[in-house]
Amino acid sequence: MATQQLTQKEKIAVIISGVLFLLFVMSLFWQRTPRILIVHSYNLDYVWTADLDKSIHNILDGQPYDMQWVFMDTKRKSTIEDKQQAGKDVQEKIEQWKPDIIIAADDDAQEYAVKKYVNTSMKILFCGVNKELEDYGYDKATNVTGMLERQDYLNIKNILYHLSPSQQKRFFHLSEDSTTALGTRKELEIVDWSPVKFVSSMQAKTFEDWKKAVAEAANISDLIVVSQYYGVKKDAETTDTIPPQDIIRWTLDNSKIPVIGLFQFFVEDGGAFSAGPSEQEHGEFVAKTAIDLLEKKVKIKDVPITKNKHFMLSIRNKQGKITKRRMLELDLSAIYDVYALLGK
Repeated sequence: MATQQLTQKEKIAVIISGVLFLLFVMSLFWQRTPRILIVHSYNLDYVWTADLDKSIHNILDGQPYDMQWVFMDTKRKSTIEDKQQAGKDVQEKIEQWKPDIIIAADDDAQEYAVKKYVNTSMKILFCGVNKELEDYGYDKATNVTGMLERQDYLNIKNILYHLSPSQQKRFFHLSEDSTTALGTRKELEIVDWSPVKFVSSMQAKTFEDWKKAVAEAANISDLIVVSQYYGVKKDAETTDTIPPQDIIRWTLDNSKIPVIGLFQFFVEDGGAFSAGPSEQEHGEFVAKTAIDLLEKKVKIKDVPITKNKHFMLSIRNKQGKITKRRMLELDLSAIYDVYALLGK
């Protein structure tokens, strides 16, 4: 009776061993489809986000990956509580879905959602970041790389110098009150602008703040340089924002001095001239890096964090036609075109 019981145990052991071996063999032939989660700080009605996202789609569409997109929409949902909730929603998605790679665009995605996953098994690819690596712990991370968003300030200085209508060459920076705009302001404050003069910077919470800044700028500067403005509120009592085209239209109609932009969307929204980073370069970098990590088995530590190198000039002529030039160096012929366009 004892011998029969031992034989039965042996049979069970053989069956278990066979099942385990079969599962092992199956695992050699089956791998989970790689998962990529794309997290945008803003929504597609923000031109920067729309163009950046388009460049990601151009490269990743058709690839054999499982991909999902999240838009935090923090330009409109801009209170700290809203941003924190949007970040928690992204984190819940990450915990449930467990992506292999997280592509995170712009600063709010890093601050409120993704920096939590520094030094985890998930790989983080960032782009459009205006603040510093230390702000998110990325300077000491082993699972992070990406592209910092930086202006080409040498060329910006040349542009401001040639466009300034006075000998004093003074400019005033105006933006919304946001994390990204603060990063831009800090950049501006540390640049050696000589012989151009950076007089001051204003981050407007409301449209009334914006209007006052435009009026005051004419007393202290020769040019207004506009960066971000999609988050300007109608008033202090609401989170509703002013349509960006309305902001630019009012600014151009009421400013006593020339106004130029630091991003392409300034021209898309009605401005005459802008000079700034290429959204396409940021999107292409993170998308191509994702493919390298998944297909070429490139190690993330071997992909250095970089800064954008391409410089976009956008010009709207008097007939409303927009032309764009993507370049590494400043083309002064474009400046002469704008100088004539602004009637200087």
